[in-house]
Amino acid sequence: MNDRNTTASLRTVNCDDEEGVVLQRHQFKGTDRVSRPVESPPRRTSTVVVPISGDVDAATLPAVREQINAGIDEAADRLVVDLSQVTFLSIRGAEVLADAQWRARADGVEFSVITGSRAVDHTLRVAELDNRFRCFASVESALALQHDGRSRPVDTASLGAWQAVG
Repeated sequence: MNDRNTTASLRTVNCDDEEGVVLQRHQFKGTDRVSRPVESPPRRTSTVVVPISGDVDAATLPAVREQINAGIDEAADRLVVDLSQVTFLSIRGAEVLADAQWRARADGVEFSVITGSRAVDHTLRVAELDNRFRCFASVESALALQHDGRSRPVDTASLGAWQAVG
């Protein structure tokens, strides 16, 4: 049995100096084949952050893909995929990110990735995708940039702990 635990959840963030809104839609463990809905009110939010942790491999890839796609569906403007807590990213996982970026762009959603993990950086470099994504070192830095690249204030208190649900 796979004892690894990979988790992800959707988090929505309002970056306009108002109190942040958090929406947790799904949770899964790496050993699950299908995510279990926790809450799923259909609505679109300006910015959605999808934090992922643990291993992203053949066992967890379907659930990770589902979470990222749900984030694209939820996001009106921006999707930030936070991979800073990922301990392993397979080449196929990197390809799923590339596919998600394409889908996000087709839906008019800006796609950003939080890296910082050596495992993620290495896989993106090996897959020759390291220059394809708009990468940031932290969620705060990704949220601080507007579409035109200028900084804007972010209520970091609304970010809370970006730990995935487990």
